[in-house]
Amino acid sequence: MLKRQDIIDRVNQKLYEGMYQYGDIQEEFDDAIIYINNTLHSNFPMFSEVMEDDYATYTYEDKDGLKAPYFPEKYMRTVVIEYVVSQLFRREAEFSNEYTTAMQSFERNLDVMFRDFYEHVPEEFIDESTGMIIVNPEEVIDDE
Repeated sequence: MLKRQDIIDRVNQKLYEGMYQYGDIQEEFDDAIIYINNTLHSNFPMFSEVMEDDYATYTYEDKDGLKAPYFPEKYMRTVVIEYVVSQLFRREAEFSNEYTTAMQSFERNLDVMFRDFYEHVPEEFIDESTGMIIVNPEEVIDDE
């Protein structure tokens, strides 16, 4: 599991001259979680609530008492980190090509996360106050 410092290092590796500390970009991480929660109709905790030090991981204690990630690590890499990188490109270069490319990557990967993980969100993190209704068109059409 990626530790907070590993995640910061990956963000900095994707930037040309970025040497950001966590305190500089904490809000961007929380914003990424907000995007995920809005898309998946989930209520994962803010990054800043869980990642209290450089050795923390974005995990929780599951119902069996085991340490489990809130979502698979690949989404930390492809969604959360990509979102943070896009926002740093926006901050540094005001909507440059790098920003556009990073934002497109984030959006594409968020769509993949929705497609592949939506039905696997741990039950305790499903936001019951939001969601969507999946309608079978055959049930709606009445041939009578």
